[in-house]
Amino acid sequence: AEVRYAATSGTLDVVAAPLVGELPTTGMETRLRYAGRARLAGGTGFLAPPLLGGPAYPLVGAEQALSTVRQGPGVPRQVVGARPGLALRRELDDRQVLVPAWFYALEGGAGLVALAVDPAYVRTR
Repeated sequence: AEVRYAATSGTLDVVAAPLVGELPTTGMETRLRYAGRARLAGGTGFLAPPLLGGPAYPLVGAEQALSTVRQGPGVPRQVVGARPGLALRRELDDRQVLVPAWFYALEGGAGLVALAVDPAYVRTR
């Protein structure tokens, strides 16, 4: 898992994003909040590993996937890296599925995620 920590006025937040195979994920994080002296104050996340398999769809490269998210307002232009990963999405029938995605590193340390599935095969509500 990729683990991040953030301390804020008396609490410590720990966020772990699991790897599936060797691919990073987004949307499947487990979040734990500690208060005081390491007292668990709350948490959310997934208890079971994701089910793998399912239909195969054509994928697009990092540049083409990035062009789909750059159409929105306020999207940064300085991409400094890209790597494949998996993003949790909700299907039209409300099932949650992991789909191929591109994870972009942006100048200044921020990140951006775009689906790697050919847009012709993606349905939205």
